[in-house]
Amino acid sequence: MTDGDQDWNDPERVDRWVARDAQRPVLRTARELAVALVGLDTRPANVVELAGGAGTFLAEFLDAFPAARGLWSDSSSEMERHARETLYRFGDRVDFFVADMRDPGVARGSADVVVCARATHGLGSEELGPFYREVAAILRPGGWLVNLDHMAVSDPWGARYDQVTPRFYDHSETSAPVRAKNRGIHTVEAHLEGLAAAGLTEADTPWRLLSTVLLLAQRPASPGD
Repeated sequence: MTDGDQDWNDPERVDRWVARDAQRPVLRTARELAVALVGLDTRPANVVELAGGAGTFLAEFLDAFPAARGLWSDSSSEMERHARETLYRFGDRVDFFVADMRDPGVARGSADVVVCARATHGLGSEELGPFYREVAAILRPGGWLVNLDHMAVSDPWGARYDQVTPRFYDHSETSAPVRAKNRGIHTVEAHLEGLAAAGLTEADTPWRLLSTVLLLAQRPASPGD
């Protein structure tokens, strides 16, 4: 996890976040769609999840592709605790590695899919491009990046989205004051530009809910494949 205003090694805070996140079935739709789209193109053998949190996205891929192995990575040891619970049923198909997504330490050319969920909004203005270049290096030719994240939007749409987010994102009818969602500074357009600059092609946004967007992009296959 990357958000500067969150202490992702605080056990109570992490427990609350994971419990709340489990109550968001709308995100399951995005995960299932990503798996289905990747599955049209490839049967991945190695899936890497960066800033993996509780490991939910990686679990979706490992369920869909029983022959695949997974590598879970996150900077938070408390998130690792939850991820080990989520991914326990996959046994030795999963390796765990505590590392920052900015410097993941994952072998180059080792992944068929790199997944990242709701983390890149915490990257600074000079960090998104290098992150996508690192992902491109991790991917094998023909491999896929899957990024599900909150993306910056200008007001008045940002304020409108904040007002309805509890209803459509958390399925909560609340009259409590609405806290603005942390979307970071990167627009959808900035993400697409960063992907193109990193050499990741076939980029598209197949799913969106308010400012939460699913991005897929592919590392081009080697000539002759």
